Amino acid sequence: MKGKTETDRRIRRLETMRKIIFDTMGLVARRRKLRPDYGWIDTKLDAVTGIDHFDSPGVRGAGQVYSWIQGRGLEALTTHLAWLPRFSGYPLPDSDALGALAHSTAEKLWRARELNRGHLNFLIDENGPAGEAVDPRYTMSDLFCSRGLYAHAQACGDQDLRRESRVYLKGVIRGVMDG
Repeated sequence: MKGKTETDRRIRRLETMRKIIFDTMGLVARRRKLRPDYGWIDTKLDAVTGIDHFDSPGVRGAGQVYSWIQGRGLEALTTHLAWLPRFSGYPLPDSDALGALAHSTAEKLWRARELNRGHLNFLIDENGPAGEAVDPRYTMSDLFCSRGLYAHAQACGDQDLRRESRVYLKGVIRGVMDG
C-alpha cells in the first residue's frame, strides 16, 4: 500500500507540473495574439492581480524591455517547444504562436545586440543603448540572452546562427568567469 501511495503522490506532482507549464505557455501564446506586432515575450502582466500593465507608463509598460527576461524566456520557449509534442492526449498550447514568438524574440535580441556593439544591456532599446553607455564587459544579461539565443539556434538548425550564438555564449561564459 505504501508504494502505491508514493506512486500516486509522484503522479499528482507531475500532473501539477504539467498543468503549470501548459497554463504558462498558453498564457504566453494568448498574450502574443493580443499584440502580434510587439515581437517580444509579453511579461507585462501582474501574476498576482492579473492586471495587464502593457500600456502603463514606467517600468512595467511595453516601453521597458528587460533583456534578461527576454533571453531566459527565449530559452524556456525553445525548450518547451521541443518538449511539448511528447505529450499525447492533452490539449497543447498553440505551438505555432509560440514558435513565431521565439523567432521574433531571437531576431530582436540579435538586432539589439548588434546596436549595442555585441552586448545586451539590462534594458533594451531597439534604436540603440537604452540610457546606458555600452559597457565592453559581459553582464548577467548577456549570459541569459546568449543561452536563449544558443538554444534557439540549436532548435532552428541554422548552422551560421548556431556558430554565431556559440561564439557569443562562449565569450560570455569566459567573461563572467574572468570577473
